[in-house]
Amino acid sequence: NIVDELYNNNLATNNNKYINNIVMIGSLILVLIPFLRPFYIYQKNETGYQIKYYVPGLIGEKKVNVPSKHNGKDVTEIRGSAFINCYKIKEVIIPSTVKIIHGHAFENDTNLTTVVLPNDLEEIRGYTFNNDTKLVNINIPNKLKSIGGYAFANCKSLTNITLPNTLTEIRGHAFDGASSLVNIILPDSLETIGGGAFRDCTSLISITIPEKVTEIQGNTFTNCTSLVQVNLHDNITSIHGEVFMGCKSLKQIKLPSKIDEIRGSTFQDCSSLTEIDIPEGVTRIGGHAFHNCFSLSRVSFPDSLIEIGSSAFRNCTSLKTVQLPRRTIVNERAFKESPTIISYKDNATGDTYGYTR
Repeated sequence: NIVDELYNNNLATNNNKYINNIVMIGSLILVLIPFLRPFYIYQKNETGYQIKYYVPGLIGEKKVNVPSKHNGKDVTEIRGSAFINCYKIKEVIIPSTVKIIHGHAFENDTNLTTVVLPNDLEEIRGYTFNNDTKLVNINIPNKLKSIGGYAFANCKSLTNITLPNTLTEIRGHAFDGASSLVNIILPDSLETIGGGAFRDCTSLISITIPEKVTEIQGNTFTNCTSLVQVNLHDNITSIHGEVFMGCKSLKQIKLPSKIDEIRGSTFQDCSSLTEIDIPEGVTRIGGHAFHNCFSLSRVSFPDSLIEIGSSAFRNCTSLKTVQLPRRTIVNERAFKESPTIISYKDNATGDTYGYTR
């Protein structure tokens, strides 16, 4: 707008096209000078200032030291999307004055490798580091209480992360696609794990669910293809569908005693799973629950079981025989493409009868 105004004003007083073009180019250069180097746009808040936007400038910078003060007052917040798409930045140091970092703040910073977070930070909000594919080093503050949805999604270079014993929730898809994440210890303080939180963490080897987590949401560990060990506890009352779908390295797992259903596709494509004990109290096994569990050769069913859904044990090519309670209703497609012979047990007498395919 500035260039247009200068050009049009000159055009009105000067008909020389050559001079007009010089004026336009010169005006453009003058306008671009302030944008050569990075700078910040600030906005006042209740406690001082927040960084509304970071302008990387034409030159850019690889290391960013976020200012702690502006006009003599503390910088206490980083607004959402403030550093989004800053592809030149490799390192960010955030001062101790910052208490809140809003969502999407560093999203798509594809060359960012190192982040230093302030010690008093209590929340990493949704999408904060989403798609930061080279992020390797980040400290998690000792007072952190929450990790937002997609906060570290697609951080494909992140190998290890240490969570503090103040953390109470990991929201949905927080580490979705963090394909190099090998080890993560969930703290005893944790109460909530959101759906898809560790989906496609293809290098994750083992996980232990803390005692305060009573519900595991859908897709939490979907396609964790290296996952060998899962430690569950008996305070868990619900495991949603597709939680372990595609966990091709999982051989054994002990299910919590308080669950009442194996939901749809929970263990679908767990091709290394060899055996499973369904806990007493489970009344239903949902559709595709164990579909394509090629190595599954032994399943024990509880007397409480009432229903087995469609394709629940489809293509379980190692499952030769199973014994079910007399009252169990088996969907006609439940054992489709499996060689399984079914027998029924009368709970009252203990007699076994009624072999069928």
